[in-house]
Amino acid sequence: MTNTRILSFDGGGVRGAISLAFLCALEKETGISLSKRADVLAGTSTGSIIAGALSIGLSPEDILNFYSSLSSEIFKKKEGFDELLKLKSQYSSSTLYQALSEVIDPSIRLNQLSQTVVVPTINLDASNQRWRMQILTNSLDLPLIDAIMESTAAPTYFPSYHDHVDGGMAANDPSAVAYAVSGGASALLSIGTGYTPYEISKGEDWGALSWIVDLNPRSTANHTPLLTLLFDVQDQLSGQLCQLLLKENYYRLNLELAEAVSLDDTSKISQLIQETETYIKNNPKLWDAACDWAKKSFS
Repeated sequence: MTNTRILSFDGGGVRGAISLAFLCALEKETGISLSKRADVLAGTSTGSIIAGALSIGLSPEDILNFYSSLSSEIFKKKEGFDELLKLKSQYSSSTLYQALSEVIDPSIRLNQLSQTVVVPTINLDASNQRWRMQILTNSLDLPLIDAIMESTAAPTYFPSYHDHVDGGMAANDPSAVAYAVSGGASALLSIGTGYTPYEISKGEDWGALSWIVDLNPRSTANHTPLLTLLFDVQDQLSGQLCQLLLKENYYRLNLELAEAVSLDDTSKISQLIQETETYIKNNPKLWDAACDWAKKSFS
């Protein structure tokens, strides 16, 4: 097994504040800069923003401090007829680029970074006009900010960027991808962006409409059941693979949210941070175990 330590960050829009709050608390409690000791920083979508910012030397506290204002800049709705009829994406890629460039120098390239950065994205293959997963790493002479743009181009929210869309379509939890790219790992810490429970009756005989529209009157998740199934299983697969491969050398931090939070709801960022802090306070045994694992694995 390689002596490689991996930090992995899920996608999830503004819910990336949860990942940052977890990491800040973990570094404070252990006295270890996990982000600096990590050999590999992996991130999908908003996770790629976190991984990218850490790779250029920003601390988790630095990122969390500007996360709210950055998100508010990124999620500025476009106005006009197209937006009214939902004919185009809700947000502008140029606004996203401008906001990111205030944090990450556009001249910094992946192959200049000292830590390995792993960023999943989806690329429209020009040779056969089909979508395929692409993994962006330090082997590429590509601006870091472009890698992030390509991984954060969530369909309906942002237009595609250089024929790439959000890596969360294939690897919202990039931990298994990071493990494969690294050829193994001595420790892998995967940090989620929260999840919301929803109610599904066992043995439902659903037709097409029920799979597309949530018809459960008790549901508060406001989700598309078929998409929820696909993304939930995809997320679980990454974690299960890492657990099987790494056993005690894999650790996952995540929490159940009190309510569903859409990836562009910037008004909920403070609430998400508070929920994370409350979760840590109310689960001392789980948190102590996480800190002990981090000390052992990243010392």
